[in-house]
Amino acid sequence: MASAVVYQPLLDALADGGRMVVYAAAAGREVTLDLLELRRRRLQLIGASTGVLDAAAGARVLTALAPLFERGAISLRQPLERYPLSAAARAYAQVAGGAAAKIVLVPDARLSR
Repeated sequence: MASAVVYQPLLDALADGGRMVVYAAAAGREVTLDLLELRRRRLQLIGASTGVLDAAAGARVLTALAPLFERGAISLRQPLERYPLSAAARAYAQVAGGAAAKIVLVPDARLSR
C-alpha cells in the first residue's frame, strides 16, 4: 500500500478473510480503522518494513514473488522500468524526479537475458 489515500479502497476490495500488507506511507500515515469490520470480515492488516531486510533477505522475498508475477496472480498498476545496476544513479534520479513508473534495478548480466 502506498499511502493513506488508497487505504480504504484497498481494504474495501479485499475478500472476506483477505490480507493487506502495508509497506509504505509516503502520502499519509493516519487512517481510520473499523475494528468491527476487521473482525467480522476476518481481515488481516500486516505491516512490513523492507528497511530491516538485508540484500539476501530481500532477494528471497523477490524470488518468492516472481512466480506470482509471471503467472499473472499479481500485476502492477503502474508501468515498470528496469535499469541495469550500472545505471543506478540514473534510476535514482528518475525516482527523485517523481517517476510515475516503478523502478527496478537488475544486475547487468540478468538484464541481457
